[in-house]
Amino acid sequence: MSKAQGGNEMGNEWQTTEVDQAIVETFGPQYPFIYWVNGRSQMKQLGGVPYTGGWFMPVDQLDTGKLNEENLPGSGWEHGSMEFENGGSQAGFYTKNIHIAMLVWRRRWIVNGVDGGFSWNDYKGARATGNPRGHMQMLGLIRGMEQFGPTFLSMKGMVSKAIVDTGPSGVFGAFNQYIIAEAANHRNGKRPPFMMFWMSIGPRMKGNIPEFTVVGQGSHSSTITLPCLAGVTEKLNAEGLGKRFVGAELFAELTRLRKDPDILTWEKAWSNTSLDNAEGASANGGPDPEEPPFEYEDEIPF
Repeated sequence: MSKAQGGNEMGNEWQTTEVDQAIVETFGPQYPFIYWVNGRSQMKQLGGVPYTGGWFMPVDQLDTGKLNEENLPGSGWEHGSMEFENGGSQAGFYTKNIHIAMLVWRRRWIVNGVDGGFSWNDYKGARATGNPRGHMQMLGLIRGMEQFGPTFLSMKGMVSKAIVDTGPSGVFGAFNQYIIAEAANHRNGKRPPFMMFWMSIGPRMKGNIPEFTVVGQGSHSSTITLPCLAGVTEKLNAEGLGKRFVGAELFAELTRLRKDPDILTWEKAWSNTSLDNAEGASANGGPDPEEPPFEYEDEIPF
């Protein structure tokens, strides 16, 4: 066997052989995730998130050496299992409401049966391959789980639309109106970033009853539970804003993370050149690109 073919004759040359780093395979930053679960009316007797809707964190997404039933990540989490219609299941933790200091967010179009996705500007391309659905993710620190570092929330379809909606019923819209705009009034008109305050997101409720929403028509319809800005229904005063402030020390860490190259890479991974500015404006409460209507919501948990 020649040296060109490899083998023991190569010795330790691999340690000193020059390599053009431009040809080295790289992988984007990876963060643990939590995803939205639609509630189901038939789960009323069982109660909890399977009934109301809310958030599910697969147990394998965080350091299970620290995360267990005796040491849940913050208050409001319950151990459980996500059951899928195909008979599969996934162990993890449920919580009705989650509190995130959002660093960045991104979204794209996805089509069932098509690998990958389409940039937000390429709705026509996505539509040409099937029925597009929006897919939105937001990255930040979760209250009670700050020690695990950045984690992202994942939502699809009409749920993702309800998050980014800048109207009063949307999570971003309500957060901007009730918290950010009011904080600016107490800061001589200077707007703070979203990440300065905890954004609480949970299912829309009428008292103790979740609001079930039917989307789509005929065989392409399903019942879902949409998210809202939880616990805030009016503009907050200075005391209320103080309770939602993340704190000076954590805000300094968030400011550092916001400039981290890995997080910037994550933010732009679904973007193209023309989309970059649109996403940046939206993340800071500015104009949001018009979203074509969703034709139907698949009957899956998220």
